[in-house]
Parts: sequence; C-alpha cells; structure tokens
Amino acid sequence: MVFHPAHPSALKQLDSFIKNNLKEYSRKRNYDYGVKNRSNVSNLSPFIKKRIIHEKTVISNCLNAYSFESIEKFIQEVFWRTYWKGWLEGRPKVWIDYLQDLDLIKKNLNKTNFNKDYEKAINARTGIDCFDAWVKELNQFGYLHNHARMWFASIWIFTLNLPWQLGADFFYKNLLDADAASNTLSWRWVAGL
Repeated sequence: MVFHPAHPSALKQLDSFIKNNLKEYSRKRNYDYGVKNRSNVSNLSPFIKKRIIHEKTVISNCLNAYSFESIEKFIQEVFWRTYWKGWLEGRPKVWIDYLQDLDLIKKNLNKTNFNKDYEKAINARTGIDCFDAWVKELNQFGYLHNHARMWFASIWIFTLNLPWQLGADFFYKNLLDADAASNTLSWRWVAGL
C-alpha cells in the first residue's frame, strides 16, 4: 500500500474503490490477500485518520453510486470507526488509564520476564511465521489487514503473553491509519476487556 497524503490522492482512491471493488466488499472483506492485493478493502483509512478525507464524503460518494442495501456492510465499517471515537471521547478515563499503564510497563520493562519476548516480537524473531511476517509487513508498509491485526493481537496477548498495552503502542507507532480509539479499543476487545 502506497500512501500519498493529499486530497487528490484520497479522492482517486475513493473513486477507484467505488468503481472497482465496493460492490464486492462485503463478500471479500474478510480475506487477507497480502501486500500485493488490497483490492478487497478500501485503503482509505490513512486518509480518514489524517482528515484528508472525511467519513461523510466517503459515505456520500458511495451512496451516490450504489444503494444502501447493496453496500451496507461497508457503510457499517465506516460508522464503527466514528462510533469508537465517540465511545472513547465519552470515557476519557479509558485512554488515561491506558497511557498510565503503558508508561508503567515501559518503565519496568527491563525488570520483567517478558522483555526478551517483547524484543523478539517487535523485531520479527518469535519463530511464529505468520506473526513475524506481519511485523515485517507493518514495519515496511504501515498497514495490516483488519483480520491480521486481530490475529496479531491474539498471538501477542495469548501466545507470547505480552501486555496488550505494548501491542497497542506498537501498532499506534507503526500503522499509517493508527487511530487512538479504534486501535486501543480493538486491543482491549481482543484482550477480553
């Protein structure tokens, strides 16, 4: 995924997605075809995150091309991002607690048993092929498919036994579309919070 942070690029990406892939989005969205083929997702999230294009524009342009019923799943996904922002804004303590927990974990990282595993994880040396490939993909392209993000988080938390806060921080630092609400709350969801 190549990201050119400009409004014309955002509109071009949106138009291409509407024309070529929106109609099949609900059927193909759950598959990660790898770096070379992201046609089953919109690739708009970095533009939306940076406010280069607004969710309202995305939805409006999509609805100008297709009926709501035929693209409902895509519209829902756009609204989820907005919902999570509002959810976190209404509960600022969740964000404050996350930052405090993260700070404490980082301060004590060298004193813990998971420091070595954390270093292996962020440097793609866990020996778990898919996980290490995702780390490399994330570092190189600043993107992971949504399902890969969930699988990554699950392995991070339940296989590597690393604090979810460190994983959320790793994503936040490396994802082009890192959004405080979606990122933090997705990691909390995978962790069962």
